[in-house]
Amino acid sequence: MRHSMKGCATAMSVVALLGVGLLAQEPCTITVQPGESIQAAIDAASEGAVICLAEGEWEEHLDIGKSLTLRGEGSDRTTIRGHEGDVSVIRVQVGQVILEELSVTGSGDHGTMIQDSAQVTMRDCTVTDNRREGIRVQNAAQITITDSTVQANRRGGMALSDEAQATITRSVFRDNDWDGITLVGYAQVTISESELHGNEGGIWMEGSSQAVIVDTTIRMGGTAEMGGVVERKHGARWLAHAPCSVFPLG
Repeated sequence: MRHSMKGCATAMSVVALLGVGLLAQEPCTITVQPGESIQAAIDAASEGAVICLAEGEWEEHLDIGKSLTLRGEGSDRTTIRGHEGDVSVIRVQVGQVILEELSVTGSGDHGTMIQDSAQVTMRDCTVTDNRREGIRVQNAAQITITDSTVQANRRGGMALSDEAQATITRSVFRDNDWDGITLVGYAQVTISESELHGNEGGIWMEGSSQAVIVDTTIRMGGTAEMGGVVERKHGARWLAHAPCSVFPLG
């Protein structure tokens, strides 16, 4: 496996990511109880609907093809669980989708797959114990991750490819096999106030991918180095360059 991250970077130019105020939650359009189908609610929902999930667990694979909000009661109380088989727990292909306060787990594929032109906001979620990456973002899709945990996924925490973009704030990527975050192609990521630890590698970059890291801690095995040294292939590069905190695992 790859041991890829030896340093990190910081940028003074990403003020727009910091200090964003919390918006009041929109009221629920419909509430889905355990035993009822989330997919049926999605299919019947109008654009912009807020689908609230009660406390409980669902075993479903969801396809979302419209703008909506999927809101749980908390990542420790509302769980969407996949099953073995090459299907993601949640797949988003178009629209602006908000996933909040829920746990996504147990897929034979990715926890959350975001494709094409979809724009996803993930808040206060846990993505854990999926057979491949916890989150995969590809094509021209975008994801914003805030106050979330991506852990114990068996092919890495998150992978971005093609022209995908991610913004990560106050989140933790931990104990994933392979790398915490992988970027290939023209993928871009901005990470602030977050932590990566216990992953086999920190961040792996290939192609023309780009990364900015602000106020983020990376803990990894082996010898810790300060100073923004990154193993990367081809034209992958940091947008800015200065030390962050990097520590070996105890």
